[in-house]
Amino acid sequence: MLAPSQINLFKGDTMRSLPNVLQKDAPFINLAYIDGCHDYEVVKSDWLNCSLLFEKNQQLVVAFDDYTYDGVKAVYDEILKQAVYQVRLINQNQFLVYR
Repeated sequence: MLAPSQINLFKGDTMRSLPNVLQKDAPFINLAYIDGCHDYEVVKSDWLNCSLLFEKNQQLVVAFDDYTYDGVKAVYDEILKQAVYQVRLINQNQFLVYR
């Protein structure tokens, strides 16, 4: 079980807040959970920003929610097509990306 001090929640519009977090010496993150806006542009931006975290932690897992939305599904298809990452559906609505 994780202690509360081991969990950080970065609040805000991820199109602004996530790049700001990453510009400051990117934190060591084990799990990034993408759930929010389902528009392709936002989900794609969240993925591109989170994918930079693999440089610091090769064990990172990025979890996506709402796979059934077109924007999220389109990003899933793009990640799968790149063949750089492992991509696994874990249920009808969520998937994981890892190395």
